[in-house]
Amino acid sequence: MHSGTKPVLGLLTLGLLMLMGCQKPLHYEKSFTLTPGETQAFPVDAPKSQQQVTVAVTANGSPVNVFIVLESEHAATMDALANKGKNPDAAKVLASKEKMESGALEATVPAQKGFSVFVTGAKKNADVTLKITGK
Repeated sequence: MHSGTKPVLGLLTLGLLMLMGCQKPLHYEKSFTLTPGETQAFPVDAPKSQQQVTVAVTANGSPVNVFIVLESEHAATMDALANKGKNPDAAKVLASKEKMESGALEATVPAQKGFSVFVTGAKKNADVTLKITGK
């Protein structure tokens, strides 16, 4: 093989890998204070392929409720939690846990579907650490 073709082959290989949808692993971390009556939402872009998502939460000061829903349910979930003061439709929730002080939730997110994580339900100010990871 001619030595001038090696860089071209390397670029072609890199281009093919990019086209195959190499996706960097999901890793999001946020710390915030949740006040009583407040709902925080964290939208996440759609994965290219089906993805197992883990949401780890630590809440100091007050337990919180955590919900994982598909992007298509974001508005309805926000409406239920913020305006009506009730939980979202259980049939449309990928995973949830109430009165959470520390722990993790897991959900399977379909390919090409964004999702949102909602944190709500604090009775007193809660210092919350949220970690969203995917594999």
